[in-house]
Amino acid sequence: EEAREEAEEEEAAAEKKRGSRSEEEDGGKQMAASASSLKDPNSEYADRSSPLKQHQEHPTALPADCRYFANQAPAGGILMCQRPQAVAKKGEHLGSGPSLAQVYNAHYSGGFVDVAAHRLIVAAYHGGSAEARGAVVAVCLRTGDRTVISGAYAGEGGKQLERGAGPSFHHVIDVRAGTDGFLYAFSVPKEPTAQEIVRVCPESGDRVLVWKSRDARFGQLCASDAKKTPVQTHSQGFAVAPDGGFYLGIANPMTGRGLVHVSCDGSEVKPISVNSNDATLKRGEGPEIRGFLQGFTVHKDRVYAFTTQPKQFLEIDPSTGDRTLIVKGNAAGAIGERWAVWDEDHKVWWTAGLLNSVTVVAFDPATGKSFNAFKCGGPDFPWYPIAGHGPFQINSLNYGGVWKHPTEDRLLLAHDSVAIVELELFSGNSRILSL
Repeated sequence: EEAREEAEEEEAAAEKKRGSRSEEEDGGKQMAASASSLKDPNSEYADRSSPLKQHQEHPTALPADCRYFANQAPAGGILMCQRPQAVAKKGEHLGSGPSLAQVYNAHYSGGFVDVAAHRLIVAAYHGGSAEARGAVVAVCLRTGDRTVISGAYAGEGGKQLERGAGPSFHHVIDVRAGTDGFLYAFSVPKEPTAQEIVRVCPESGDRVLVWKSRDARFGQLCASDAKKTPVQTHSQGFAVAPDGGFYLGIANPMTGRGLVHVSCDGSEVKPISVNSNDATLKRGEGPEIRGFLQGFTVHKDRVYAFTTQPKQFLEIDPSTGDRTLIVKGNAAGAIGERWAVWDEDHKVWWTAGLLNSVTVVAFDPATGKSFNAFKCGGPDFPWYPIAGHGPFQINSLNYGGVWKHPTEDRLLLAHDSVAIVELELFSGNSRILSL
């Protein structure tokens, strides 16, 4: 009898233990079920969280988790997670205002972040080469809404409209903030070998021509030969100088290659850093400039630029013209070649832009190490733990611009020609902000 009672007590204790373990397991399952890959439980797409462990370990602050393949699906997916061109073909848009997605051969190009207004101001153009039309567009970083500041755009029913008076844009490549409160757009007019700088009033959209190459009304840089041959500028580099003037690039096999300065009134052009056999043009020492010098960024009174042959990223001291090599790309895609932006938070240069490809590379000048944003940052860059996924991952960045978000740990990219995409660095998630 005592033995039976002991056995029953042991069985009861075992059952109790099993019940307790079962409750713990059920609780663990409930915790796993309640885990989310989105930080905001009130997000519109909170019910479409990714079930993958790596995504839940690095949750996103964006409204949808576009890393999860089901959310990217053309059928049944979330629009902001899909390829921008695919969304455009459906006739859908993200953000209000005139959309590049509804016009032929449209592209976003260069621009800058207007921190005070929390918006991206970007150059845009559309149409064939003969009848290209350009505009300066503002994109709200909160809503993705688009506003045309100046230039041509498609209205209701595709009707061509224009905002602002003055000479019309043709092919707008870049736009920067001036030191005087105006915007300055860099554009190729209908003459394909010319370039022009246009002042834009941010309130009215009115345009005034400030400088044009090969035009006797404005200053030109000339060689010292008997004919005083004008030195040809090119369209792959533009920036506003600290004195209110402008930096442009020259690429002339006979007269020289490098960086020049256009005065703020367009009356004078002078060499800043130039390789040349002409002693009146040569200025500065350092790595030889071959191909194009392009993709200008001004950072702490230095100009940073790429060369295309070989692929180099250079620092230029405008006071002396001296050039210092920052990094050299030994293979296609090792660094970008068209745009660069300094990331003060992570102390890296983001370099982007490669024709017919996607290149977004972070380079740490302190360590000399780099990584491609389509792969994780590894132990050298722990702040980028997961490779970029979502609409960022498509193969069509080309020469679209790249910028750092002013308040969030994100990149902004002109992607798939017609969209502005956000890439969240701490999660690798991305979404279409504006289309």
